[in-house]
Amino acid sequence: MVRLLLLFVFLSFCGWLPAQVRCDAIRLSERWAHGTGLNVPTPVLAASDLQKEGGPARVTVVVHVVWNTPAENVASATIHEMITTLNNDFQALNADWNSVRPAFTGVRGNPEVHFCLADEDPFGNPSTGITRTQTSTTWFDPDDDPNAMKSAPLGSAPWDPERYLNIWICDISSGMTGGSILAGYAYLPLENMVGSDIDGVVLDFDHGVEGGARTVTHEVGHYLGLVHPWGDGGCGSDDGMDDTPTTDDATQSCSNQTLMNCGLLTQYENFMDYAPCPRMFTIEQAAYMNGVLTNERALLSQSATCGPNSVQEAAAHPPMRLYPQPADALCMLEHPVSGTVGLSIIDARGRTLMQVQHAGPTVLLDTSALPEGPYLIRCIHEHGTHAGRLVVTHP
Repeated sequence: MVRLLLLFVFLSFCGWLPAQVRCDAIRLSERWAHGTGLNVPTPVLAASDLQKEGGPARVTVVVHVVWNTPAENVASATIHEMITTLNNDFQALNADWNSVRPAFTGVRGNPEVHFCLADEDPFGNPSTGITRTQTSTTWFDPDDDPNAMKSAPLGSAPWDPERYLNIWICDISSGMTGGSILAGYAYLPLENMVGSDIDGVVLDFDHGVEGGARTVTHEVGHYLGLVHPWGDGGCGSDDGMDDTPTTDDATQSCSNQTLMNCGLLTQYENFMDYAPCPRMFTIEQAAYMNGVLTNERALLSQSATCGPNSVQEAAAHPPMRLYPQPADALCMLEHPVSGTVGLSIIDARGRTLMQVQHAGPTVLLDTSALPEGPYLIRCIHEHGTHAGRLVVTHP
């Protein structure tokens, strides 16, 4: 209950776009709050959030494509690519992870969340995790009704919102005027919202899912409790996270590497800002999202099973074995990949402690010098990237 009272009443309209970015978060959150009788406080990180245990959290996803024209009926391959991007960003596997400026490498966080498309529907029938619904409306106006795509007669009803992350893809921007573009939006996990028929993420079919777009990462960040780094705006407001420097507004460019706001270096690489070079969550952001997955959205981890997002992904991400677990002095890593593999050991603060190249499907890791705690083991090979979790304890 305490956490719920500390969450924002928040509906975000955001993206990284070349045109003017429109974000109606404050106006729409105030409108929603007025209707539910809630206030708009700032998120607060609890001490328990920093004590994550176990492996990566697993979230089952269903994508509802609501289309009017054939161009809006986005291809399954595009959706698979979007889920892969989401997984890379939420497991610190994104290729631009090491491009964060040195001032912020020490606060990079790894949420350790795995997303996969549902392989069965709520009735137990086989599914691809993608539904398709043709609609009669030419576009969904977020000012008029931001949730019309989530039910009949114009849209697709959600699967159990407590157990599935529902993502709707449709046209939410083509009718806009004034040069603004809307890429996506999401509700935060506040009381009376979680499990409701409007709970989930909405993405524009064009601007929100194009190849490599991080809009889905940004919006799922909101879905898991994060707000923008500038909070309500101005230097007197922030997002409640100590490792995201205070800033007064959204950043729209990455060209000025020494950009200062509110007397602090701007962390424009953050996934929750608007700059076109998002690369990281912070340690506290990662911890807060895992706290939401343990509390408000705990049922997501109990949802239906799901498999690889595609046959190609299953081949590119072969299973990894790390044993014994927990490890003391030595740990064996096995994976069915031939050829040279780049291996990294990354601690819970996002710091790379070791990088080596090895050949063959096995390598013996010396863990005797590692402090006790959880670590990410990341392997990069010719077929792609995969990762595993290692826990070290010493008698």
